[in-house]
Amino acid sequence: MSVIYDALKKVNESTGANPPAPRQEKNKKKAPQAYLVYILVLALVLFIANLSFSLFAHPPAQNKTAAAPAAPLKTEVAPPPLALPPPPAPPPDLTAKALETPKTPSPSFVLNGVFFSQDAGFALINNQIVREGDKVCGATVLSITHDLVELKSEDSTITLRTPN
Repeated sequence: MSVIYDALKKVNESTGANPPAPRQEKNKKKAPQAYLVYILVLALVLFIANLSFSLFAHPPAQNKTAAAPAAPLKTEVAPPPLALPPPPAPPPDLTAKALETPKTPSPSFVLNGVFFSQDAGFALINNQIVREGDKVCGATVLSITHDLVELKSEDSTITLRTPN
């Protein structure tokens, strides 16, 4: 094939005609132009996207000079609060013993559930498992049945019912 090519080349040189350019050279000349077109199209798309975003995301500010000036705000000062009377004094008939030993509030008990094993019943009080005779928050468990638990706290008896 190179022999044919060399022969055609000699014929073209002798006649003064330019040989046809190989196809690869034509494609190389078009490639830079195609990239330039792609870049210009991409730039145009980005410009349009930026313009539409700026128009729709941030509406234009209204002309504030045409609006009437707003009246200045009036502030009112509130009157000072009225003085409260002093709290009443405790009644004088309280005994010294009542003043010396304040009563402490009894702890609150929450019965979360009751369950039984073969020999004993157990209760879940304040998230602590107890059985008869155990102490929980200073109270002693007296009895455990299917629907209630009795506790003895100081001088009182507390009855807790099972949740429904």
